[in-house]
Amino acid sequence: MVDSRDSSARASAATAGLIGDDYLAVPLVGDRLAVGDDCFSWAKARRLLLIHRRDLGARQRFVAIRVADEAMRPTIPAGAIVIVDLDERDPRRRQRHVWAIRADADGLLAVRRLQALKNRPGFMIVSDDFDNHPPQIAWTSDARELILGRVIRLWRSLD
Repeated sequence: MVDSRDSSARASAATAGLIGDDYLAVPLVGDRLAVGDDCFSWAKARRLLLIHRRDLGARQRFVAIRVADEAMRPTIPAGAIVIVDLDERDPRRRQRHVWAIRADADGLLAVRRLQALKNRPGFMIVSDDFDNHPPQIAWTSDARELILGRVIRLWRSLD
């Protein structure tokens, strides 16, 4: 996992003092992260994104992922980069938010909405493009295994 103190130090080292205290380095990770609280290491970062502190607020732990599919279109197109707050992982309180999840037990990352099932433990995975990506029940009912964190920022090309 990444916290802002470590990412600030890494960003300073990586840029040889070219950035000030106003920016944090957010690791852009690959398309898979293993289940567990210690799922991230700096060795898995493909690159670092420099994000201004005001865009992250008081949040402390985050990663960036590139959206691989069109399931959240038109809200989030394939290829967009999202910042994920690793400390916010309870979709029962925030049913309309977008979440970074593990789409399978192998840790394949996806960006979707989640709804808690009403009559049993577990979650319904919902996309914005539900015509091509219909809702489905999550592979696990354990939120700690399923949810990486809440998507808080989005960067996408206007091309």
